Amino acid sequence: MPRHKLGAAFAAGLAALLAASVARAEILLEGVHWQAAAGVPAALRFQDVAGLRLAGGVVKSRVRARVRVRNASPVSREGILLRYSVAARLSPASAPAEAGEKTAWAVPFIVEEKRVPRIGAQQTIEASLDPTTILRLYAARVRRAGYRILGLRLQVMVEPHRGEQRDIQTLESVVKVTE
Repeated sequence: MPRHKLGAAFAAGLAALLAASVARAEILLEGVHWQAAAGVPAALRFQDVAGLRLAGGVVKSRVRARVRVRNASPVSREGILLRYSVAARLSPASAPAEAGEKTAWAVPFIVEEKRVPRIGAQQTIEASLDPTTILRLYAARVRRAGYRILGLRLQVMVEPHRGEQRDIQTLESVVKVTE
């Protein structure tokens, strides 16, 4: 085989190997858990919660969601962008909490993004998504309108990079809200 054809074959093989490596370079969303903390910001101690409590429709504690993100590839990845939204399940304040026919999921009141600068090869990190400030404003507006929040729905996705040909993974978590 002529020398220039050997070089071309080697380059094609190397390109195929790199393409296979990129195809395996997946960022996976593995799960989410909600946390809450009360107190002053310097002394916050977040704890996992199964549900959130709004005292009289007011958000008194700091709330966050921790999303587990795993880099399943053999190389580190940089510039990961998590896009997320938060929506609320609303009910008239006068209706009993069990009245399912009077509840509805509102459109998202938060659409944000969180940058993860770097995840090492085969590593898992937890990214914090903190909707507290906007949630406080939204809860006050909902309360003034005569409604209450019964649940929060978080939807998260990894922003795809140019050249990636994989399915877009989304993750959804719903947390119950009580008064």
